[in-house]
Amino acid sequence: MISKYNSFIVDMLLEKAINESFLYYSPNVRKALSRIKGNDIATELLGSEGTDVKPDMTFIDLGKEGYFSFITMRNAKPLLATKYPNTDWSINIDTKPMPDPEMYSNDLHEFDIDGGNNASGVFTKSRNEVGLGRFVNKLFPGKYNSKQVEEFVNSFKASLEKAGEYFDLVEGDDIDFWYNSKNYKSDAGTLGSSCMAKKVNIFGIYTQNQDVCKLLILKEDDKIIGRSLIWKLSSIKSSGKPVEGVEYFMDRQYTIKDSDVQKFRNYAKEQGWCYKSYNNHHSLGSVTIDGEEKNVRMIIEVSAKDYNRYPYMDTFKRYDINNGILHNDDEQGEQYEGQYILEDTGGGYVEIEGGHYSEWHDRRIPEDEAVWSDPLNDYLYADRSVEVTRGSRRRTGWYPEDYDDIFFDEDHEEYFHTDDGVYSEIEGRTLYGETAVLVVVEIFGDGDVPSTSDQYMYEGDRDISEINTNWLWFDKISDKFKDWIDYSYISQKLLVVDYKGNYIPKAFATEVYKIEPRDNAVDITGVEYLTKADSLGLGYNIIESEKRIIDWFTYTETISEYTDILLEKLPKLIVRYNDVLNNKGQLQLQFKGNEEQEYRDKISKNIAICQDRLENLEEETWN
Repeated sequence: MISKYNSFIVDMLLEKAINESFLYYSPNVRKALSRIKGNDIATELLGSEGTDVKPDMTFIDLGKEGYFSFITMRNAKPLLATKYPNTDWSINIDTKPMPDPEMYSNDLHEFDIDGGNNASGVFTKSRNEVGLGRFVNKLFPGKYNSKQVEEFVNSFKASLEKAGEYFDLVEGDDIDFWYNSKNYKSDAGTLGSSCMAKKVNIFGIYTQNQDVCKLLILKEDDKIIGRSLIWKLSSIKSSGKPVEGVEYFMDRQYTIKDSDVQKFRNYAKEQGWCYKSYNNHHSLGSVTIDGEEKNVRMIIEVSAKDYNRYPYMDTFKRYDINNGILHNDDEQGEQYEGQYILEDTGGGYVEIEGGHYSEWHDRRIPEDEAVWSDPLNDYLYADRSVEVTRGSRRRTGWYPEDYDDIFFDEDHEEYFHTDDGVYSEIEGRTLYGETAVLVVVEIFGDGDVPSTSDQYMYEGDRDISEINTNWLWFDKISDKFKDWIDYSYISQKLLVVDYKGNYIPKAFATEVYKIEPRDNAVDITGVEYLTKADSLGLGYNIIESEKRIIDWFTYTETISEYTDILLEKLPKLIVRYNDVLNNKGQLQLQFKGNEEQEYRDKISKNIAICQDRLENLEEETWN
């Protein structure tokens, strides 16, 4: 909940941005961006320094991992104008850029970090944080898709210097050693969750073929934070033609942090290796060569024998045991009968035989392991698929478990298609649309609510209540603020129960008390409860022990015919109370101890209550 609230605050800051703000970076950010070669977003970010941008974000520095920190130009300008009052660029910084953005921002950063007399505070005061991806989308709205933004974020993280990290290429029994999770820095990420992380004595096809198989490890001190197999290729072809100049292939990259994948790929580029383009188990032919993605067929020659036990292979799944050839496919059919498919996580293998061909998996699937997918018109592995049973009929059926357009709904504990879902800004996830409702989670000081289309929650959530549109308070408030009509539920955190047992918003809750008439009290036949202020104005005593909670709209309607009387009597009552404070002797009261001060405090409190009520009456607009 704290992270969601912080994200909400940042969004509010950005939405309130001024029309222009010149963009400046700290040397740390500029250095990290400069390391990212060939990335359009990094190039455009570097080129944007010193230019005016719409979001009010400037003097960008590194925040916590995955975040930039920034100050708004609105806050930066007075800091600079105060510290350097006689410089044109500090006075006009939000209307024209610095003469040399890099030089000046570097100086300001150095001064602030040192904390000396020259520090302006633009890099240390009034700072907020924004996610790297959100920063890009705010700066260049709609220009880059989510994949491009994700690639930039990972590249940026990878460009940050990490002390104690280095690559090492090992072979033979060392491969077995470094596959063991005991030698991992942590069990996080794809490295920690790898199906081979805790396996032993199944890596013979790696360790016994040192001429063609090695393991590249990224070490941090004496532990590893990433690994990838490096294969020497016997053949690589694209569109049936040999690919020249490519000898080695970097297999799937397993890392603790996603951003470290880019470090492996940078290393492969430096060595002149090609590498697996997508870190998954089904993109077998997609390989990046000299920065270009190609679909290729590769062959590796190993010692032709049965290794008895085999690791799960990410790319070279088909093993022709007769001639010791590994292929980067998992094709099945009569022509491959007797060959092995190496994708068993327990050290086994599948000997190729008949079954159903699957376009999605690009291989044949044993009949007893397959399910038919109506949406994809294809066979799928049953144990790698999930079924969508609700939603549009044309979208129900079986899908691969990693299919992009399905999601798991925690409320129903089942999968749905994204076209049958709605995104909830409140929960930060997609919900099944049929059971999702718009929920009021904030009421502004004037009684209005946010205008939004993504404040969804599950209708069965225990923390929300359905709004009864027949309630008087809802009729009044929705008539004044039309955005209320869009909502059908409200968060219980915003509610209290009135004396009738009905839910009312805390923002509209009013305390009223049982009344007893005094001399000269106004005749209000039928009214049994009043607020403290109205009881004073109309001349009634209240019984503090007999209190009720009622919504303000119902109460206002109940005493509406006495509003003019209150407008007449409250000012007079305030004057009388002030006279008492200024000349208590006329009352000939005798006080003991602290009684005088207590009496004066009570009168002062009554004055405040009456003044507040009078102001509300004069500004009343609900009716």
